[in-house]
Amino acid sequence: MFATSLNGAGANEVGIGTKVAASRAVLASNITSTNNALDVAVNGNGFYRMSNNGVVTYSRNGQFHLDRRASW
Repeated sequence: MFATSLNGAGANEVGIGTKVAASRAVLASNITSTNNALDVAVNGNGFYRMSNNGVVTYSRNGQFHLDRRASW
């Protein structure tokens, strides 16, 4: 995100802008039962580590499903 120049000196000048001062992970949540046998939950601090063609990501969303491309 950015704001244009406050003094209006030029159409392409970037002005004051914004930045994140801090971030905080909220890890508390309620655990509820579902009818999906692949749904799992993290209790406490932790994340699921996932890999998609070598690209590693992390999530706390435990709603998993089988990949249609899986050959098992």
